[in-house]
Amino acid sequence: MPLGKGELGQEAGRILFLTLAAGLSEFERSEVMIEGLTALGWSTTDGTRLGDDDWTWMVRDTLVYLRMIGAIVSNPLDEHVSADPEWGRRFARMVLSK
Repeated sequence: MPLGKGELGQEAGRILFLTLAAGLSEFERSEVMIEGLTALGWSTTDGTRLGDDDWTWMVRDTLVYLRMIGAIVSNPLDEHVSADPEWGRRFARMVLSK
């Protein structure tokens, strides 16, 4: 863990685990992913600010896995409220502590 290949996938995956461990909402997660990857020097090919499609592509393997096991859950009613289960947060903390 994280499942991504290469430096970009690994960095993005670690940031994703941090957002899960912190219990962030979908909106907050997206903002942290964009800001975190930008701070690490990642940008789009044309140099514009990263967007939702960019970070989800960068972390797709880890994100798909976490959604598949139910650790990250979409909250269609309110993207500003975390819907992720507590066990998912504990799982992320365990992965980060290794």
